[in-house]
Amino acid sequence: MSTQDFQRLDLENLFSFQITRLSNILARGAARYYNHHFNIGLTEWRVLATIARYAPISAQEVSKHTGVDKGWVSRAVNTLLSREWIIREPNPMDGRILKLTLTPAGQAVHQEGMQAAMKRQKRLLAAVSLSEQQQLMDLLIRLHQQAVTMFEQQEVLDIQGK
Repeated sequence: MSTQDFQRLDLENLFSFQITRLSNILARGAARYYNHHFNIGLTEWRVLATIARYAPISAQEVSKHTGVDKGWVSRAVNTLLSREWIIREPNPMDGRILKLTLTPAGQAVHQEGMQAAMKRQKRLLAAVSLSEQQQLMDLLIRLHQQAVTMFEQQEVLDIQGK
């Protein structure tokens, strides 16, 4: 890319900017829903949904799956525990590790929240054809895998001081 081309490149032409912008507006809408209906934030919802998907799961594993900071996950877990939407029990294989699962009340919240999420997704995807939806999902999965690879490669370079 020449210097002149670089100077013409504006923010709106960066793929990462467009993905972040889309993600942010979707997150704002979801956060509004979960706050209004359940009086929880988006982080608590993401933790609850991850526990529903992978239970029994540790808080550390939740952090890894969601990409959410361990401290934020810990606070979200405490909120969900106080609401009695999840329980924390020792792992039978290793009592030092605590595993999280949903309670029946947590399952009900998860089910209602997922129904709303699926409705929002259906409305969003109405802008593209079914074949475009599948292609987009395939592309997003491949791009995520590439981004993980790039992140891991950068970690190695950072450790090596390069």
